[in-house]
Amino acid sequence: MSIEGHTGVPLAKLAVSGNPISQVTLLGSDTVRIVRGGTPGIQVSGDPRAVDALRFVLTDGKLGVGRKPDADVGGGTATVTITTPSVDHLIMAGSGTISSERLDGPTVGVTIGGAGKVEVGAITAGQLDVEVLGSGAFTGGGHADKLALTLAGTGDADLSRLTAGRAQIDVAGTGTGSLSSDGKVTGSVVGTGTVTVHGKAQCKVSVTGTGSVACQP
Repeated sequence: MSIEGHTGVPLAKLAVSGNPISQVTLLGSDTVRIVRGGTPGIQVSGDPRAVDALRFVLTDGKLGVGRKPDADVGGGTATVTITTPSVDHLIMAGSGTISSERLDGPTVGVTIGGAGKVEVGAITAGQLDVEVLGSGAFTGGGHADKLALTLAGTGDADLSRLTAGRAQIDVAGTGTGSLSSDGKVTGSVVGTGTVTVHGKAQCKVSVTGTGSVACQP
């Protein structure tokens, strides 16, 4: 496994101390849990073969979690628990699961490429960028001054518990999305995708195809 030219290493060889983690990328089918804490740390559990196959990259606060090439784990999976003061970007590149208690910062991002799931308890952001580029799913609540939501594929973005000051929506495919806003919502839907906007938003979203945008209280 390599990320941005860096080759993954076993957890025992990863220098975590004094290196706060602000971005997490998961490659594969394992589970990542992110909890808030003052001292950065990583713990692993699960199937012994899957745990042994885990590889990590950490550079400039960006953590990558994957497996060594050609690892035979017999279908087993591992759970990686990450403790860090604050996370602002999550990237899913596989079929696993990422869950985070919080996601906060001036600019916050979630990208899902594949069939994986990302769940965030509370988001606090100036700008929130969400991209679901496959069959994956994202669930999150909280508040963002600005939301940019992109759905390209069959995935789902459930942001019904998130309030956006204003939002830009771009849907291409059969995906579904939901959010809450009392501000301006603009963008486009191409294909059969559907978006539901809860609240008193002023919606100006163009639709090409059989898709739909429903703005409702």
